[in-house]
Amino acid sequence: MRDYRIGRLKGRFVVMWNEDDGRRRRYRLAAHSPKEAEREARDLILRISAPPAGMTVAQIWEAYQEEMSGRRQAAKLAQTGKNVLPEFGHLAAAQITKDDCRAYVDQRRSQGRKDATIRTELGCLRAALLWAHKADLIHKAPYIERPPAPPPRDRHLSRSEVSALLASAIDPHIRLAMLLMLTTAGRSGAILELTWDRVDLDRRIIKLATNDIGPKKGRATGGAAGRAEPLCGGVGRAPGKVDQDRLQCRREARWNRSLHPA
Repeated sequence: MRDYRIGRLKGRFVVMWNEDDGRRRRYRLAAHSPKEAEREARDLILRISAPPAGMTVAQIWEAYQEEMSGRRQAAKLAQTGKNVLPEFGHLAAAQITKDDCRAYVDQRRSQGRKDATIRTELGCLRAALLWAHKADLIHKAPYIERPPAPPPRDRHLSRSEVSALLASAIDPHIRLAMLLMLTTAGRSGAILELTWDRVDLDRRIIKLATNDIGPKKGRATGGAAGRAEPLCGGVGRAPGKVDQDRLQCRREARWNRSLHPA
């Protein structure tokens, strides 16, 4: 996106930039706040600079990635874009067909990628195009055909497997991490980012989400803090992180009884 500047003229927000030939462009905006002006200015510049056939997927992808800046979706777009953009980036949104999607699926399968991965990649393309349509950057979002969702994996650890897994954890902080993952179903990243302000031992609640901004699926708020309390009791409550050096295991027996009730 070209460099631009937002200012005010006669009490209204305006956006200004210079064309490649040196000509100055200025447009009045309908926004009533600086943030609204920033959003409107970007959309306006993208519409004006779009080629006659419409914005390319690469332009839409870049704009959507900027819109998602600061969210996990931005990192996901950066990764999936390495595979999606070489095949779709040069096309206008209206030029994408079902055959294009099917050819992409066949190509990725031939590269050894699973349908779940391919579905995720095309899902990012679909999300970007739907966002562009809502932002009035394109007239219509094309249908993006994707592989069907694979059946959910419902493999569960048995009690003996859980006991063997915990017994293999020599370091106390590794054991605590395992207990938290087992009792909250949280992923390793969510557990490592967990801070004390999101752990309520009295109410036995753990909030895995770092904030309220993110995808609808998000991270769970679980009621498993009480089960992990036997090991959490000796952890130093330094702001923002767990003091692993002060981790104590003197209440493991209580935990084992809760895990394996008589």
